[in-house]
Amino acid sequence: MRHILAIAARTIDTVASGMALAAIVLVCVEATTRYLAPRYSVDWGTEVIIFLLVWATMFMAGRAAFENRHVAATVIVELLPKPVQSSLFAVAILLGVAFGIVLIIFGWDVVAFSQRLNILSDSSLRFPKAWYYMIIPLAGALLVVGYALRLWLFARHAKHRLPPRHGPGEGNS
Repeated sequence: MRHILAIAARTIDTVASGMALAAIVLVCVEATTRYLAPRYSVDWGTEVIIFLLVWATMFMAGRAAFENRHVAATVIVELLPKPVQSSLFAVAILLGVAFGIVLIIFGWDVVAFSQRLNILSDSSLRFPKAWYYMIIPLAGALLVVGYALRLWLFARHAKHRLPPRHGPGEGNS
């Protein structure tokens, strides 16, 4: 299981990093052509940059659930007794699963609606907006899988029944 999760995490990291890198390169090309050779500037650059950055961000938000790296304000929770912390952690995991399910359901509705109306992008690319919106249910699915994994670990192993403690900039697993 850990091997499969490691491969999935590496794949998501690679895809999201590639998208972010492509967006950075496109920003540089766009800025350069806009000021040095404006007649060669394309009308779709900004649209593609936004698409790439939104997809990369949503992929990584889903990936964060796999390793419990979402932002959490735990100052007050850490003052509570361990059993209460554990219960609140379980509630947070269940809410994460529920939020992922909401993203899947309503995200899919947005995709279907944009397909039904054949909504296209504003640039000369004219790509279907459904492609852009498809990340919503995909990110929801990643959240559900990630939080379901957390819930499984919570139920099976005592060491996963409390939120991990770590300092600024430190990850956990």
